[in-house]
This record gives sequence, structure tokens and C-alpha cells, in this order.
Amino acid sequence: MAGFNELECKIYVDANCAKGELATRIAELFSAHAEGTTIEMQCGEVDVQRNDEFDETARLEFPDGFLSFGLLVELYTDDPATPRCAGAAARILEYLWAQDFPAVAACDYEDQLPNGGGYKSTAVPWPAVP
Repeated sequence: MAGFNELECKIYVDANCAKGELATRIAELFSAHAEGTTIEMQCGEVDVQRNDEFDETARLEFPDGFLSFGLLVELYTDDPATPRCAGAAARILEYLWAQDFPAVAACDYEDQLPNGGGYKSTAVPWPAVP
């Protein structure tokens, strides 16, 4: 990462695609280029990773199951004291929800994001019980 080493926001995503495909979709959303699972943007850097805490059953539990979603979209900046990625986080969330992907943000400004970042919101998609 070119100077963007401070984690600003995590978006937990339950998507039926690989992390590389999700990174490509996010890059296209911003007319940016994905190198592997990393996207350089004006606000910083976005990295799509597997969630080590993934749990097939726990992910279904509302509202805290988001911590067990399969993928993480991490937004990095150069200065965590000055959040720069709030607009990008909002746009990513709205895109994911429009694709019917459950997604919840965890960051200092989540209450300023659409639907409060998705936490405890019944207005955003949630994984269905199989």
C-alpha cells in the first residue's frame, strides 16, 4: 500500500462471488483499476479479503451475524483522524445492496452512512435461511 496503511472502515459482505470478482465490481463502480483484490482510489485504498471469522450458520443471525459474512471490504487511508472514505463507503454499500448482497459497515462514521451502515437495518438484504 502506497502510504495508505490506516484502516478507516470495514464492510462485511455476504456475496456469492470470489473476492477478486468483488474487487473488480467495486473498481468498475469507481472507474478505477483493481490490481488483484486492491483498488487505488482518491480517498485511499480498498482491499477485498476473505473474512477469517466466516461461519455458515452464524452469518444468518440478525443483527450480529454480519461479523461472520464471508468477505471484507477494507478501506484504508493515510490519516484515520480525518476520515476520507465515507463517501466511497456509502457508494459501495448502496451498490452491494442493489446487487442484493447483504453488507454492513463497521467504522466510526457508520451512523452517517445510508441505513446506519446496515447494522440492525431491516431495509437492507440479509442472508436467507437455507
